Amino acid sequence: MGLVGSAPGRFGRGWEAVLSLRTHFCSHLLCLLALLTALPALADEEEDPLVAQANRQLELARSDLESGAYDRAVKACDSALRLDPTNREAFKIKGLALHKLDKLDDAQAMFMAYESLRSGLPPDAEVAEIMEKIRVKKALALQKAAA
Repeated sequence: MGLVGSAPGRFGRGWEAVLSLRTHFCSHLLCLLALLTALPALADEEEDPLVAQANRQLELARSDLESGAYDRAVKACDSALRLDPTNREAFKIKGLALHKLDKLDDAQAMFMAYESLRSGLPPDAEVAEIMEKIRVKKALALQKAAA
């Protein structure tokens, strides 16, 4: 007969100790797994106050960008970048707002900063498309100026 369902004591106290140890180990393992899954949430709760403030500014910038208040979006991104100079989303949103304001060189600079902070990640398709539009607009402006 197998181990499961065998008569009590058939394998002696040594086997019972092994089963008890296994049960004890499994309960500790489950506790450890629960703790490990909770760690990211705990880390979020202890976010740097400056980063949290920068993220609030970034939310304002997103809202301003969506509502067409591009100048306010740029200012909110500037505030976010003062608080967290490596906030890549602030560079992207500022670039989007500057593009809408037709400040092409400034927008291009923001997108380049954004992409440099994304090193190792695939290119952002939205930014790549806008960068191509900027390149074309600038080329057309040069042709027009030369004519």
